[in-house]
Amino acid sequence: MKIDRILFNKIRYELLPQNGSISFIRENNFAGFSFDIDRINDLRNIEHEGRMPDFEFLNPKLEKIKEELITHIANFSKLISHNTYLTHNGLQTIPPEWEHEQPVKFRKIVNEIHNETSLICNKYDELIKTGRRVFAEQQVKA
Repeated sequence: MKIDRILFNKIRYELLPQNGSISFIRENNFAGFSFDIDRINDLRNIEHEGRMPDFEFLNPKLEKIKEELITHIANFSKLISHNTYLTHNGLQTIPPEWEHEQPVKFRKIVNEIHNETSLICNKYDELIKTGRRVFAEQQVKA
């Protein structure tokens, strides 16, 4: 369906391009290393867009994957907002002192964040691959 292709391309090329926040969270280590919060803007933008009533695939398979992706992004956003703090140089970090002062908490938070980033990237990849297949099949039928 054309409407699904438009939404797919909007996600793929505008809201969540693979060379933006997805690339950043794929490569970043959140274990006490500071990061620029703007590097995850794509995630916040698609999470916001996901609340809009017209941000829906008519294809149930694509819609399910997109919803799962946005759920993982929301979980990640919550972890970041509750567990990272602004540094003196304007970056965000899980407090590195937690590694020594609260090692159990530090490891738990780092593991949860890394787990969510992995789930986000896996769902993103699944959405892109599934979308490409769906739209390739539609072109063959046309």
